[in-house]
Amino acid sequence: MWLFFDDLSVEYQALIYFGIVGLTAAASGTHAVDFQTFQLFMFSACMLVITKLMSHGGPTFFSLAVMFVFYVLVMDRIGRNNNRTLLHNFKLTYTMRYRATHDPLVDLLNRSEFENQFEVNTPLTHHGVAVLFLDLDNFKPINDTFGHQTGDRALKQVADILVKSLRSDDSVARLGGDEFVACLFLDDINEVKEIADNILQDIEKISFPGSHHYTGLSASIGIAFHHDNNVKYSQLLHVADAACYQSKEQGKNQVTILFVKDNV
Repeated sequence: MWLFFDDLSVEYQALIYFGIVGLTAAASGTHAVDFQTFQLFMFSACMLVITKLMSHGGPTFFSLAVMFVFYVLVMDRIGRNNNRTLLHNFKLTYTMRYRATHDPLVDLLNRSEFENQFEVNTPLTHHGVAVLFLDLDNFKPINDTFGHQTGDRALKQVADILVKSLRSDDSVARLGGDEFVACLFLDDINEVKEIADNILQDIEKISFPGSHHYTGLSASIGIAFHHDNNVKYSQLLHVADAACYQSKEQGKNQVTILFVKDNV
């Protein structure tokens, strides 16, 4: 600052410095998301003017330097408080958004968010679209015999199996009760069938610790497949549900694949 306004008196130079550095520090402090950057700027810039004021000596400049020190301490405190408030608000917003889009029990997408992601992502894909509809077999006896806590643990295990079995760009949701749905973008229906078979095998391995020697849990899966992305969510879900019903009618614990026609 003194280099650019060397022809002004020290008092005017200090006033200009207060205006530029002080107001900038105040603006940064009230929006201190990146608090480390704010501190780096404030302390480095303000220490320069404090040092310069102290070097001139005299009670006036000493008083100004002391006032600037207090100003730095106050702005540091304001910046810390605002940083905590902003971060808390960000976390709160994320938490509320997460709760609105995810199932509270199994941490998968809920029905509405799953449909929303389908509508957003499907037009962007250049592959076929498959919807996998899963309905657990013989799930009610778990709740009736061992209690709902055991049933909830079983649902969480099924959710973990789905997340592990699907690819990172696939989406999966709990529709409600013991029904789950997944969306996959790929061209080979055999790949979808292989994924579904692995899911069935892993669900059969779910165990119930302690005296819970129940081994009847399995799943029926229906798959609706369309060769490109020109298909509606309601069409795929309806066909996948019908395919799942066929799996149950044919003896449960199996996979049925139905192809969605263009004129459906």
